[in-house]
Amino acid sequence: MNTKSTGRRSTSPRSSGLRLEALEPRILLTAVAVGEFFIYKGGDSSAPFDGDLLRIEVVNDVTGVGQAEVMRWDGDANDVSHIPGLLNGAEELYGGLAGEPCGEIIGSDPWLAYEDIHALATNIAGEYYGVENNTGDTDDIGRLVSINPATGSATDVGALRDDRPAAPPIDYPHLRYDNVPALDFDSTGTLWGVATQTDTIPLDAAAIPPDPHLPDAIEGLLLITIDPATGLTHLENRFADDEIEILTMAFNAGDTLYAVNGDNHLGTLSINPGGEVVFGDIGLLTNTADGSPVTGMNGIEFGLTVGGTLYGVAGGELFEINTGNAQCTMTGNIGVGNLSALTFDVNDPDYLWSVNSPGGADKLVRLLRTPPKPADIFSVYLSEADAYTELRIGAITPYTDVNGATWYDDVDLWDATSTPYIATVGGTAYYAP
Repeated sequence: MNTKSTGRRSTSPRSSGLRLEALEPRILLTAVAVGEFFIYKGGDSSAPFDGDLLRIEVVNDVTGVGQAEVMRWDGDANDVSHIPGLLNGAEELYGGLAGEPCGEIIGSDPWLAYEDIHALATNIAGEYYGVENNTGDTDDIGRLVSINPATGSATDVGALRDDRPAAPPIDYPHLRYDNVPALDFDSTGTLWGVATQTDTIPLDAAAIPPDPHLPDAIEGLLLITIDPATGLTHLENRFADDEIEILTMAFNAGDTLYAVNGDNHLGTLSINPGGEVVFGDIGLLTNTADGSPVTGMNGIEFGLTVGGTLYGVAGGELFEINTGNAQCTMTGNIGVGNLSALTFDVNDPDYLWSVNSPGGADKLVRLLRTPPKPADIFSVYLSEADAYTELRIGAITPYTDVNGATWYDDVDLWDATSTPYIATVGGTAYYAP
C-alpha cells in the first residue's frame, strides 16, 4: 500500500513516521471511501473552539481504489473510544496547539496615557469601556475611557464626577469616584461599578494630597452607575460592610450580580431591606485540579451567548467557574501576566478581553474564550489502496487568526490546484494553504 501526493509531502505507510498498520482487534469506527471525507473534533462537540479539527480523506483520481479505517484513542480513559482494543504501532497524532498561550496583546503600543485600568465592560452595541484609576496627577480621581479593541487604544470620556447638584451643606459637584475594581453592563444597558468616594476641594486641584477624604465623602465601598457618554456618576448604594473588598463583578443574563471579594470567595451582590449592598457568599474559589484556593481573581465575566458560562482570570490562567459552588476549572494558559478585568462582547463571541496592568502603561489583551485542547490520538488503516491512492490528513487550529490550516508532519497534504475547503468553525471557513 503506497501513498502518492504531488503536494508538500508524501509518505509511505511502510517507511514514514506515520505508520499505517492494521489494528488488533480491528474495530471499524469510520470507513472513508474514495471521494469521501470526515472531520473529527475532539472534546466537547457543543463548543466550537474546544479542540482541533482533523480531516481525513482518501483520494484516487486514476483507479478509484482506496478505503481507510480510522480509530480514535481516548487518552484520558486509556482505551479506544471506551471499547476494548489495542493500537498496534500507530503513530500518535496530537492537537498541534494544545497548551499554547490563548492570550494576545492588542496593538503595538501600550495605552501610553493610562495606567491602573482594573475594570472593563462592554455593552450590547460592542462599545468597550474601562476606568483608569491613576491619571498621574495627585488628585487620585477615576476617569472613564472608551477602548478600541482593534488597536488597543483608549480615549478619555471624563472624570467620575458625582451627578447631583450642590445641596448645602454637601457640595456634591466636588465629589469624585476612584479605586474602581469592577464594571459591568446589566441587560438594560446601565453601566454599574464599585468605587470609593473622594471630596476634592478646591475643584480638580492637582496640588491636593492623594485621597482627600473630607467630611462630605462617604467612607467605604460604594455601588455606582456611570453615564458612558460623560463619566457622570450616580451613587446608588453603600455596602453594609465598610471594610469589604471587591475584586471584580459580572452580571449574568438574568441580571444577578456575581462578585469576588478580597478573601477569594465567589458571591452575589444584592440590596438588603435597609438599602445597603450585601455579599451573599457562595464559597471559596477552588481549583478542581488539586483542590487548592484560586487567588487573585481580578476579572470575571459571563459569556452570555454560550450558555451563561462564568469565566475568570487569575495568575495568568483562564478558568470556567461553577456559580453554584465556586469550583474553578482551568481551561487555558493565557501567556500574559498581571491581568486585571475581564469582559465579553456578544458581537465577537469567540473571545474575552482583559488588561495587562503591570504597574505602568496598560495594554489590552484578547483571550480565546475556549482555548484549543489536545485532539485525540488517531490510528488510520488503509484497508484498500493501490499505487495511486492518496491519504490526506489535515488539521485546523481555530486559535489562529488567519484563515489557514496547521498541518502535521509526515502526512500527505492536498495537491489540488485550487485551495480545498476543510471546515467551518465559529462562522469562519478554513482552507488548506
